Amino acid sequence: MILQTSETEEFSYKRGAWNGPEHWGDINKDWETCKTGRMQSPVAIDDKKIIVAHQPEDLQWSYHPKNAMMMNHGHAIVIEWKDEVGAVWINKTEYPLKQVHWHMPSENTINGHRFDLEVHMLHQRTTDQKMAMISNLYKIGNPDPFFTKVENYIGAISRKMDAKVDIGIIDPKEISRVIDKYYRLKGSITIPPCTEGVTWTINRDVIGFMFSNFKIGLYPSN
Repeated sequence: MILQTSETEEFSYKRGAWNGPEHWGDINKDWETCKTGRMQSPVAIDDKKIIVAHQPEDLQWSYHPKNAMMMNHGHAIVIEWKDEVGAVWINKTEYPLKQVHWHMPSENTINGHRFDLEVHMLHQRTTDQKMAMISNLYKIGNPDPFFTKVENYIGAISRKMDAKVDIGIIDPKEISRVIDKYYRLKGSITIPPCTEGVTWTINRDVIGFMFSNFKIGLYPSN
């Protein structure tokens, strides 16, 4: 697992704080990559510096619905499934889906623009622990069916550290989106220990979303 409740008070996203992002690499010796790494995420994507692949890498996925649980880890509200729910295949390498979490505003930027919301679908292999992250960017707009479905659960646990709630059958396909054009890069996870070597796929298409508890329980990026 990547997100552990034992670490929730050891770091924050508040810049200037003693445990803010600029100090992560000094808090714990196991987190040194946060300050010494060369492939750290998030990134500022600039289309002027992008190499366009006319034969893009292979990207496929297959998900199926299973019972899910929503948890408040303090620094993140996370959705995990009780059983295997499928995987993404990148260049024929399989990465099983492990969990979903979100950030407000987006961590990654495109051409200097930061979006209202960014959803991360974290996939990880059991054999070598290699990770693949699928990222979808959102702007305030028409209601998104997935967030509308889980809105009340988010509100119920957002103020309660270590709270958990069963949210019933959730199909990851409700969260994932068709990816026609995307940015592909090597980066890291965006919390300590900032592990590198993560294969990122950032959807270039931006999606609309809106719900009444918009600011409740979302994973703050800064």
